[in-house]
Amino acid sequence: MSSNAVRQEAPAPKEELLTVDDLFERYRGLVPKRTIDYWRYTKKGPPFIKIGRRVLYPLAGVIAWERKRMIHSDLVNKPLP
Repeated sequence: MSSNAVRQEAPAPKEELLTVDDLFERYRGLVPKRTIDYWRYTKKGPPFIKIGRRVLYPLAGVIAWERKRMIHSDLVNKPLP
């Protein structure tokens, strides 16, 4: 490789971004859009990116947020009385 050669890096994969409507559909309409807006306002919801007036949610961030909120029941391993 010559010293003048420029090292080409592979382009980063495009990260999927969800809109509020996409997030609403992801939760099958069970979580109202106003709740999603409230989560964003109180910073209790999934991470988001704001570009101008547009709000976008990185899918990887949404999945990580969902996993942190997952409740594991230990009832599966306990015998019933």
